[in-house]
Amino acid sequence: MALFGRLPTMMREEPKLAGKGRRGEMAKNADENILKVVPTLMPKVQEDEKEKANARGLGHDIFHLPPGMNAGGVVRDYLKQVHGYIWNIEALKSLQDPKVLYVFTVPASFSKPAQLAIKDAASEAGFRDGTIYLVKEPEGAATHVFERGLLSELKEYEKIMVVDLGGGTVDIATYMASKVEDTLQTKYLEPSEGLVSLPAYYNHTNLSDIDRNFHDLLSSRFGQKFSKQPVNCTGPGSPLMELFEYYKRTMTGDEASTKKLQFYLPMDLDNPNPRHHDADAQEIILSMDDWGDIFTPVLDEIKLFIQDQFNKAKGPFKYIVLVGGLANIPWIRNAIRQSFHSDQTLVICCPQPELAVVRGALGRLSSDFKQLVISPWYYGVGNLKNEEITWLFNKDEQYSDGKSPIKGFTLTHKQGDSKCIQIPVYGCNRANSPRFTKGNGVLHLGYFTLDLRTINLGKMWHVEGDEGRLEYKIEFTRQMAYVGKAGVLQIRALTLGGMLIGKLLEMEMDIAAPVYFGFSVFLMFVFIVVAFIPSPCFS
Repeated sequence: MALFGRLPTMMREEPKLAGKGRRGEMAKNADENILKVVPTLMPKVQEDEKEKANARGLGHDIFHLPPGMNAGGVVRDYLKQVHGYIWNIEALKSLQDPKVLYVFTVPASFSKPAQLAIKDAASEAGFRDGTIYLVKEPEGAATHVFERGLLSELKEYEKIMVVDLGGGTVDIATYMASKVEDTLQTKYLEPSEGLVSLPAYYNHTNLSDIDRNFHDLLSSRFGQKFSKQPVNCTGPGSPLMELFEYYKRTMTGDEASTKKLQFYLPMDLDNPNPRHHDADAQEIILSMDDWGDIFTPVLDEIKLFIQDQFNKAKGPFKYIVLVGGLANIPWIRNAIRQSFHSDQTLVICCPQPELAVVRGALGRLSSDFKQLVISPWYYGVGNLKNEEITWLFNKDEQYSDGKSPIKGFTLTHKQGDSKCIQIPVYGCNRANSPRFTKGNGVLHLGYFTLDLRTINLGKMWHVEGDEGRLEYKIEFTRQMAYVGKAGVLQIRALTLGGMLIGKLLEMEMDIAAPVYFGFSVFLMFVFIVVAFIPSPCFS
């Protein structure tokens, strides 16, 4: 849910909601075709924006809070609908008294009172049946890109700027890395650390500004012939806006200056300018100069905002991390890179930047809980001398996700024999584990290759055998681990010194995703991703 005080890009009345205590915006997501309701919480809206809304048939009243309501009440009512929707999902109805963790993400610029107001609204909306956590959006985004290995060059005490190019605002927060070994730990830059104080900042430039500029250009060019078009011709989900969305996602800024963009829209124009409208094809024509006029004001404001925060830091940033919906637009992304990318500062954008916040919130919060997988079968390896099986995983037992039970092994390798030794891998679904490979229910799953070519045999204990060949005593540990998120069973062998022998083997298995245990009972994560945008009501 995005709460913002400016004219939403896609807003229209939904008759089906009338009389049900619902209000706000029905918007179509171009990627997933989902509907979202966006309450507008600004108590005052600039007159020019009211006029733009009125010109599009939206009316002034849509910008005002309902009588007798405050911003928290609107959020509470909306979250009641969200809570009801979640617990009407069939897969969740059957859960017996689950312990639930609800995670809400908020801009880093939110004040403490604003954060408390969000928690209070969520609690009143029904989320008190679980534990409510707030995660700051830039922290979640930074965690996500770190976990994906995108901050590989980050060192302690280096600074990160997270730029959340969202649908409602541009939100910037700056951090200094205090730990980078296994998980990213950050802290705000504070004066006590000899650094300028950099709390979070936000700017009202947003994704809707681009769509608004597009509509304003066509309205000024074609007048009421365009502005009076039906909503299904120029509004959200219309062929016109779908094509505009396509161009936004594909244009990079490197196109030839002569490139033309055509949009089919029948309009009964008097003496149309052929530079702007093809009367025969009934197409609107945009030049690259037009495209620049749509994007440049948004780009300039974003770059100025980033530069301002860059200057306040009084020192270089190792990374500028771009997240949020606007980061999906190549024209915006490339322009920011051209302005700020250097040998000292790397500008990066992760895949699916619009999901970086929620994925990072999951990673950041779940690191506080023990992640366990339950083995559905027995899994083990065969003995090279006989048909015995050494079981490493026991059926129905819990194991830490990604962690390995370790068993020691010893084998004798004779000089001249193959250094690639095939070790069979077995599984069994019986209640009790059989000792030998011929037991009922034992399945041969594949082979693990112990590749002795990757180690220095000369450092192993060895002796000359009866045949005049050297015999090497190979002592090693064999490790097996579930990685529930990836759905694989990992097997590897290590020397006693910890050196990998050969390669890690990954076998796809029907492994349930990790279960999170935090209160000694089943703890299910239900993520309610709420992108709260600052307004005078919540700041």
